Amino acid sequence: MAADIPLAQSALGSDRKVALLLGRGNYLCLRKLHRQQLLGLFAEAEAAARQRALFEAAPRLKRGERSELDFDYPEPEWRRVASSPEACAGSGCPFAGECFFQRARRRALAAELVITNHALLLSDVILRSEGAAVLPDYRYLVTDEAHRLEGVATDQFSRRASLGRLRGLVAELFLPSRRTGSLAGAVAVKVLDGEELGERFSKIIAAAEGHFALLHAELGPGGEREERILTKPCVVEAELDVRLRETAGWLEELAEGTAEGDALDLAGAARLLDGFRADLAGLQQRRWEGFVYWADGLHDAARLRLHAAPIHVGPILGDGLWSLAETKVATSATLTVGGDFSYLSSRLGFPSGGELLLEPAFDFAAQAALYLPRLPDPREAGYR
Repeated sequence: MAADIPLAQSALGSDRKVALLLGRGNYLCLRKLHRQQLLGLFAEAEAAARQRALFEAAPRLKRGERSELDFDYPEPEWRRVASSPEACAGSGCPFAGECFFQRARRRALAAELVITNHALLLSDVILRSEGAAVLPDYRYLVTDEAHRLEGVATDQFSRRASLGRLRGLVAELFLPSRRTGSLAGAVAVKVLDGEELGERFSKIIAAAEGHFALLHAELGPGGEREERILTKPCVVEAELDVRLRETAGWLEELAEGTAEGDALDLAGAARLLDGFRADLAGLQQRRWEGFVYWADGLHDAARLRLHAAPIHVGPILGDGLWSLAETKVATSATLTVGGDFSYLSSRLGFPSGGELLLEPAFDFAAQAALYLPRLPDPREAGYR
């Protein structure tokens, strides 16, 4: 996409300032990368080699996006070096002037046209509801492939909790057996006692295993793919909630008065644990109005997952997205049902009026061909 912008500007003869802005997790965090490289936090040889390759490649990156890398970087390892709000030092970061995400944001703030994807557009809606923002204010909004917006919005505004998600979160924070994770640096410089941290996390996982076993017993068994609507709150003992709350509070206390890099990692970990705790409590208590609640993975307590999703995203989009722009346009090849826009307009909360239905410009008869090869029957003797 970034390479297409100059090409389009050249074809159109335009000199307008255009910027591409992706979700924060697409950008490399130089503070995280240098910290991990300095402390040697990747224990496995292959992971350490990839980190060295990334460290050497970082000065050559133009935008700092993962897509710029010419080698594979596994998702779990990328999350440990990717930009994230809970571990951002802002203007106090030693790499503030070089920060790839902040540079992308500055380009977006100075641009006349900002190109982004549905996910970041809707993340901005969530942030604005909390008094923040990632996109600059805008007067004009053009949303392409708008038929996909409802699904993306439903996913963005949904809540989820599972034992697997908590295990993954704990492993990202600190894995005692490998001494890896975002908190490994604080352990390496003795801000954190690795044994105490490992013990606390072990108790959290043990409490979570018991918690989801009780949830599974309350909901009753089911098949691997069975989904069951939850019509009433789930009543489960509070040990897991207490463990999460206590550990998050302990990390926040340790963050006070420590060096900035360690303080960011500690406070960020506390927010992640507290975020999981809040999601789980909200799911069990059916806390959000206008949401549907369900469970799946009912065949096994370890695979049990709780979900909540908005029944109708139209009001959320109407108030939080379309109202921000003076002029809004939603385009797609599939916005109508029988030539009528009303169904999708209601689902998206899009203001009525100003619809325009155009005939397809693609000449299928002249520009498309259908080939139906005759494949041999697999039971024939000559089939291979």
